[in-house]
Amino acid sequence: MIADIKKSAEEKMKKTLETLKSDLGKIRTGRAHTGLLDHVMVDYYGTPTPINGVANLTLLCRRHHRMIHGGRFCLELSDGRAVFRRPDGSILEKHRAPP
Repeated sequence: MIADIKKSAEEKMKKTLETLKSDLGKIRTGRAHTGLLDHVMVDYYGTPTPINGVANLTLLCRRHHRMIHGGRFCLELSDGRAVFRRPDGSILEKHRAPP
């Protein structure tokens, strides 16, 4: 009886620690990331579905966000990677992100 209670309590504690690690892993001071939306569910043809299962999520820095919404540049996925295109259609070369 006591052994069963102890085993049950240990299993619950392990699950609680796993959840805590997952939740703490989503915290980033000063930086956003798509992992913050992992728990968000959307209605997809009547079925609750994780948002990352129905949409491609990409984070943009302020500079690139303004470029996209200003209509000068576009962002597309190519082989699973984000590619920025200039207004003339040429690809914006890779560069280091600012700190």
